[in-house]
Amino acid sequence: MMLLVRRRTMVLLILLAVAAALALAAIGFVALRGAVSLSEVEAKVLAERVLFTGLIAASILLGTVVVVAVRAYQLSTALSRIADLHRIGGYDIEPALARLGDVGESIARIYGQLTDLSARKSMRIAAMNSLLSVIMARASQRLLVVDPRGDVVRATPSALEFLDKTAGEVLGDEVDEIIPDVEFTTARAAIRRSGEPWAAEQSSFPVAVQPVLNDQGEIAYFIYYLGPEARHIVRTDPDRDQPRTIVPEEPVPPSISRPSGRKDGILGRLRRALGGRSPS
Repeated sequence: MMLLVRRRTMVLLILLAVAAALALAAIGFVALRGAVSLSEVEAKVLAERVLFTGLIAASILLGTVVVVAVRAYQLSTALSRIADLHRIGGYDIEPALARLGDVGESIARIYGQLTDLSARKSMRIAAMNSLLSVIMARASQRLLVVDPRGDVVRATPSALEFLDKTAGEVLGDEVDEIIPDVEFTTARAAIRRSGEPWAAEQSSFPVAVQPVLNDQGEIAYFIYYLGPEARHIVRTDPDRDQPRTIVPEEPVPPSISRPSGRKDGILGRLRRALGGRSPS
């Protein structure tokens, strides 16, 4: 099992363990050096053996810590490499995570849940996009849907007929080129100041612009109303008789349990590190 240890904890563990081993060896050396029941030569030899044993123990501990640190670094590097490969080329990360042990398996489970939720949301967005296409194709009003940059992304057949243009001549172009006497920047600035629909005062035909907000309260799209019906849009509540939100069909992602403020004792930490359960 792979253990992820904080850097401060690892440094503290190294310092305490090395200091304890060296202190024990030094105390043994001094004590045996002054033993009265042994000759000076025998006491010196025995003291040197104790000191040598302490040095060997400290070396083994340092080697173990180095191995753990290298392993932890390799794990972090492997996770970073897997994330970069997946971000750049759609790399299949599940086999690579499976080779990382328990940590990789836990990450793979979380990744699977997120992938499933993302697929559900993508299907929902695609369905809503198809629904919008059907509604726009059958709408009798003269409407243009404009993104925050000022490009036309949708148009109803009535609007195309009113403008005497085809869909290829309208979609993807700037709205200022299609309606040159109504500046998009002016309409956008007025709507951002007031937060309400805006009507052009001087134009070749009536034009009204209505903002569409996202769940963050930011403007996601602008709807242009063309023709005589644009005069009434400023006094119309777009949310009347409509639900504020749509109930999601996908399940709510599982909440991640957070550790409580209570600190575990030394026995609980030791048993958890060795793979057992901490005592209640």
